[in-house]
Amino acid sequence: PESAADPALPLIGHAPAMQNLFRMVARVLNADLPVMIAGEAGVGKTVVARSFHDLSDRREAGFVVLTSADLSEETIHGAADRAQGGTLLIEDPAGFDAAAQARLIGMIEAWEVGPGRNLMPRLVSTSGPDPQADVAAGRLRADLYYRLAGVTITVPPLRARLDDIPPLARHLLARAAGQGLPQRSLSEGAAAVIRAHPFP
Repeated sequence: PESAADPALPLIGHAPAMQNLFRMVARVLNADLPVMIAGEAGVGKTVVARSFHDLSDRREAGFVVLTSADLSEETIHGAADRAQGGTLLIEDPAGFDAAAQARLIGMIEAWEVGPGRNLMPRLVSTSGPDPQADVAAGRLRADLYYRLAGVTITVPPLRARLDDIPPLARHLLARAAGQGLPQRSLSEGAAAVIRAHPFP
């Protein structure tokens, strides 16, 4: 079967890199440690982030996303309020300007020492494949990085798990059929062609 370490995890993968990912997710799922999910664009970082919320003890509370478009103090604090007791996903904090990163630091520090600490959301963030390079280049504040990367989980690209491509393709075909498109199957020959494709 096209399974993961946890059958509820909405990810498919038998490759060792994906199995390592599943084990790491299961290990820290209900911990209060902040998690940074690293990887190239398009590898499914947001899906992994959503899984941390949907499969955790916090799933009944809010799941709120902050992006680099959400730079005002009012927006950041509003998102934090809506995420209380739930999960706050900060997408690509290295893309936030210096003022927004400073506001995030202030918000986290207030949670850490304030009376509402028990309502502090789980902090999950996404980054490129090398967040430490963002710190070294000055794109991401070091103090913000260390507050967000209690645990770093890397989502591997397709080229690192070529054997997962046929089951992924079959999953997408089945999902398309479930949405009313014609039923299609993937032959072994077609699977071999897909597997041999030079994925970036």
